[in-house]
Amino acid sequence: MIGSGVFMLFGVIARRGAAGGVDADPVPQALVITGIVVAFSATAMAVALLLRLFKATGEATLAVSAPKDAGGDGDRS
Repeated sequence: MIGSGVFMLFGVIARRGAAGGVDADPVPQALVITGIVVAFSATAMAVALLLRLFKATGEATLAVSAPKDAGGDGDRS
């Protein structure tokens, strides 16, 4: 939601400059397009990781607690 708000803010800034008789600034437009691509890529990667987790474990969630012996020696004093 915050990312979409930032995209909208940059869009409004670019439009206000164009409406004021100033040539449209390409920097906000480039930032919005780049942000959309990055957000889409991050979402696609998260979905791919979730599908990989589901194929490996048969569940789409992680374990609530770690195993009692997670590879350490057990003595933390």
